[in-house]
Amino acid sequence: MFCTPEQRQIGRWIENHYDIDKVQCAEIVTKNAVRLTLWGHEPTILILRQNGRVDQIPEAALFEEAV
Repeated sequence: MFCTPEQRQIGRWIENHYDIDKVQCAEIVTKNAVRLTLWGHEPTILILRQNGRVDQIPEAALFEEAV
């Protein structure tokens, strides 16, 4: 599923921070971003920064910024 090193690192981050049974879907957005949907929650965008930090941004906040 995750092809780039960045995506694999985000995948490991998800495995370390969430119970895999609570993950409904993880979709690739870009080479360093994944849309994570947990059961019963709104989607969150996970972005791997160059310094290795993973930022979580609610998907709805991205659309608010674009308007």
